[in-house]
Amino acid sequence: MDCVAGYIGFLIDRGFIVENCVTYENKDDGFETSVGGGYRFEGCTAYNNEVHGFDVAGRAILNECNAYRNGGNGFDLSFACISEKSKASRNGFCIFDNDCENQPNLTTASGLSSYGNGIRVGGGFIIRNCTVNDNERVGIRSTNSDNHIVNNSCKPIPM
Repeated sequence: MDCVAGYIGFLIDRGFIVENCVTYENKDDGFETSVGGGYRFEGCTAYNNEVHGFDVAGRAILNECNAYRNGGNGFDLSFACISEKSKASRNGFCIFDNDCENQPNLTTASGLSSYGNGIRVGGGFIIRNCTVNDNERVGIRSTNSDNHIVNNSCKPIPM
């Protein structure tokens, strides 16, 4: 199923399984969840969304998902999640040429941008066998020491 909704592609409540869905060119996130849990994304793709590809605010499993060319982060994961065999590339760049001045560029207390990361995680995550390439800022950004980041491939933007 393809989805161009205009604002948020898919806004999902608790306990859903989302399989083989594509969302693109939304003015906010491609996939966004409510706080809670029981989410499962299988083979989903989010691209060319103005903010994040996947903005997951609850416990979730993401398997073989893709996030590319989103204006914010490819995957912005707030609570305990497992991400396996997923890919994030070319996130954090201006998406819509006519709206570059409104491109998100929030910074954290450390001065680093919280946008432009391939995968950004809080605490309690397992990131395994993921490929992260050519994102504007950081491939995998972990903001907590409670994460397990195993056997991933990260490649910077060629200079």
